[in-house]
Amino acid sequence: MSRVVVLIDGGYLDNLLLYQYGGLKIDFAKLSVRLAVPHEHLRTYYYNCLPFVGSNPAPADMARLEHARKFFGVLTRLERFEVREGKLKMRPGGPVQKQVDMLFGVDLVRLASKHLITHATLLTADSDFIPAVNFAKEDGVVVKLAYFADAMPAGDLLDAVDERLLLTKGDMESIKRK
Repeated sequence: MSRVVVLIDGGYLDNLLLYQYGGLKIDFAKLSVRLAVPHEHLRTYYYNCLPFVGSNPAPADMARLEHARKFFGVLTRLERFEVREGKLKMRPGGPVQKQVDMLFGVDLVRLASKHLITHATLLTADSDFIPAVNFAKEDGVVVKLAYFADAMPAGDLLDAVDERLLLTKGDMESIKRK
């Protein structure tokens, strides 16, 4: 029996949907199924952070935070779906995600080492995941990278995975939320 886990880099997907596809809203349950086929779907993990809110937040900042909390809650209620939340830290250039990459990598390695999965589909462009990808592969997991031509992953990440799935705007349009 082949069993797959889907791991979604929320920052990557959010930026793509917002900046490349005009704020397209997608059905995450359909995305999970699309990325899991043809294997038995164990679970989908979504990694992201709530927006940064300073000590004296403006009403718009609070509204953005509340919207993100509701969105994470909706995702959490989807079948076989987990939200892994990192933290945003303020740095001189603006807020920076912390813990997200580590959570992503740890989940991939944990599931592979316990032999809970035979396949993993990653939706990301970040080469920081290469060590986790290599570990999972050494443990017998077939690792597929799902990505977009409009936001190409690092070449070394493309080289590290076993399989590649190029997603298009049309793929996203087909799972648009109604």
